[in-house]
Amino acid sequence: MLYRRSNSHFWWIRFTTPDGKEVRRSAGTEDKKAAEEYEAKLKQELWRQERMGDKPRHTWQEAVVHWVEETTHKATQEDDVYHLREIGKHWSALYLDEIGRDRLDALMKARQAQGVSHATVNRMLEVARAILRRAERDWEWLEHAPAVRMLPESRARIRWLTRDEASRLIAELPEHLADMARFSLATGLREANVTGLEWSQVDLVRRVAWIHPDQAKAKRAIGVPLNADAVLVLRRWVGRHQERVFCFQARGCDDCKPIAKAGTAAWKKALGRAGIASFR
Repeated sequence: MLYRRSNSHFWWIRFTTPDGKEVRRSAGTEDKKAAEEYEAKLKQELWRQERMGDKPRHTWQEAVVHWVEETTHKATQEDDVYHLREIGKHWSALYLDEIGRDRLDALMKARQAQGVSHATVNRMLEVARAILRRAERDWEWLEHAPAVRMLPESRARIRWLTRDEASRLIAELPEHLADMARFSLATGLREANVTGLEWSQVDLVRRVAWIHPDQAKAKRAIGVPLNADAVLVLRRWVGRHQERVFCFQARGCDDCKPIAKAGTAAWKKALGRAGIASFR
């Protein structure tokens, strides 16, 4: 039978096999028809394993769950999960051995049709490739992982802001984003390190901050000297939040809430008002 859990958008499957074992798992899709197809396929596979002695087949959804459990240490796991949600819209009901060149090409074209960049498509394909390779080489769930072809990417560097552009942008940003931009320009830190910065990582007396290894892309601790501009920014935010340095206080709200992402609609609108293009 198919059913919905109160805490999940996906359809769930529950049935009992001929030998009395209860099977209960997510179909990994919000589409009822796709969930029904997955349920029928799963019942057939379990029957063949029991009656014919077939080697168990594993689904893409099983591989995703296994991958996420094994990669909790990755600094980029949040990005991986984002890409996996997109892949799941196309592959959630597939078995690993059904994923070949045609499925990869269809996935790539579907994302391109949504207007995303070649770089974004490639990051998605890299996650898919990593899971398929691990399914073949480590888990032994797959006889042969298909080759994954990447799209050509622009080699242009992300440009630097000029001083005049930086001043215009900061003037257009709301307070919390303006100070985060000032702090980023003063330290060179990545967006995630600025939004996630905690007071426990800051020493205003010694004028230094530090990024822990699990927060750094290279997995190495980073010591960050704080110049006068960075110190002035931090002093303005002392006492606003007990844990996080930067936070956002909505109009009419007493609490200052941590910021998850800086590249919001307010950021994009400010870029437009400042007349700045091709910058993030």
